[in-house]
Parts: sequence; C-alpha cells; structure tokens
Amino acid sequence: MRVKPLAFESLGVRSMSTLVEVDDLSIIIDPSVSLAPNRFGFPPHPVEIEAREALWERIKEHVNQSDVLVVTHYHFDHFNKDEPEIYRGKKVLLKHPKRMINQGQKNRAANFLSLLKEEDVDIEYADSRSFTFGDAEVQFSAPVPHGSTSQRGYVIEVCVKAGGVFCKPRTSRAHS
Repeated sequence: MRVKPLAFESLGVRSMSTLVEVDDLSIIIDPSVSLAPNRFGFPPHPVEIEAREALWERIKEHVNQSDVLVVTHYHFDHFNKDEPEIYRGKKVLLKHPKRMINQGQKNRAANFLSLLKEEDVDIEYADSRSFTFGDAEVQFSAPVPHGSTSQRGYVIEVCVKAGGVFCKPRTSRAHS
C-alpha cells in the first residue's frame, strides 16, 4: 500500500487530498483544494492563488489515473463543484447528502449531486459501509462531528485495508 498526500494545509491552501494505491487500485480521498476567501481581513495572496492552481493541477493528474474517488463531506476543500467532469467514469463514494448533515453541507451536497448527474458517475453513499475492490477493502465510519461539536457538520472517516495492512475508522472521536 502506498499513501501519498497530494495537497495539504500550506501557504493558506486548504486540503487533505490523499492518494492511496493498492496493487492496481488507485483511490483519491477528497479530490479538491481551496483557499480561505478572507483570512485575518485579507484576501488570498498571489502566492496562495498560485499554490492552489498548482496543487489542483496535481490532483487532477492523479484523478485521471484513479479508479475510486471519495468525498468525506461537503466543504469545498474536499470536493470540487467547478469541474464535475473529473468525476466522470469513476466510482464515487460519498458522505450521505441528507443524513447527519448540517444545512450548509446539505445545500452544497444537493448542488454537487445535480452536477454529477450530468456526468457518467457511479455514485454510492458510503456512511457505515464497506466496499471491496479486488484484494482491497475500503471501510467507512458512521458520520462523526467535524470538530468538537456538530456545528460544522459531520464527516465520514476512511480506512483502506489490503495485504494485512489496514486502519480502522474510529466512530467515537471528533474530526478536526
């Protein structure tokens, strides 16, 4: 199993986009990147904008080669509504858009799903489920709070298991 961070918090770029490869299976968890629109009263710096563009291109290159895309929740640093075509022809495992979700994420999820319907996307809701791809198993937790409370909504945790290497999604801790 190979785990490769594609885009993570740096220079104000928000993301946790991660590539997981198991044999001939390629999974990208949260294929997106975003910027804080206004941090400490300032708009994004040109260096941040440049970093976002470069990391987004990197994510898309890996998405082109991937089999499965995972969206753990509906914040823009975890899914991209502006280029729904990247999901075309992929197996997409999503946080359920109507269960254990706050209103902001529910609205973003509905909009995102309407965009995906225009693409050839194989969608499944992943909350508390497990999926098998060849020798790999992808397990998902029940929704957990995004932070110390559920004010920011809920997320699903992801575990990839293959060849005796695995993790187990926790169901009782808050996502931060």
